[in-house]
Amino acid sequence: MAQQEIMAPGHAYLKSTGSGIAWEPGKATLWWRGDVMAVGKHATASAREFWETLAFAQAFPQITHWWFRSAWTHQARVSLPVGMYDDVTPMGYIQFIDDQEPANLWMMVESDYPIIDIPFPPLEAQPVNIPLRLALARLLMAVVTDRFNPNVWCTVTSLVKTSDLEVTFPMTHPIPTGYGGFFQLNNGDDPLTTPLRKHLCNLMGL
Repeated sequence: MAQQEIMAPGHAYLKSTGSGIAWEPGKATLWWRGDVMAVGKHATASAREFWETLAFAQAFPQITHWWFRSAWTHQARVSLPVGMYDDVTPMGYIQFIDDQEPANLWMMVESDYPIIDIPFPPLEAQPVNIPLRLALARLLMAVVTDRFNPNVWCTVTSLVKTSDLEVTFPMTHPIPTGYGGFFQLNNGDDPLTTPLRKHLCNLMGL
């Protein structure tokens, strides 16, 4: 019998939303909108170690899919480059949800490992939601390298299967595209050079 799919927030507990994982020595409590979903055990010495080693997934083996501040799952489509921002930065458009939503600009700095600057969907500017940034960046990389057709709607999700956590949050840099290449995410005015699992911990203030 297939395991029942259960989604849960994988980020550190947020009092403002009542959701997330509250770390304590030897114990972790999984919250969803003010209610306790589950209580798990762990052997990590700190909250940072708990997330850096992905021990949160081991503490809650019943969870099949994780999300980080947002479980956004919807349609997106990406254009090929339509112009140049400067000599090394092609740019194009990405549109979210449907034809009624205004398109937004993406930019990619050409370098040994392309540096991708891609917007979040409307009302979804959640820096901790690294999986969504990755999914959108990989879609862009697939379009510009002729592995996916431009301007075609496809489903993009923030959800991460437990079995995909190590691939989603690698401890190496740069970031694999999933088909042999590598890229970097834009981090303000500079490329992000911190491994994504460490970056997740930094964004959560651990």
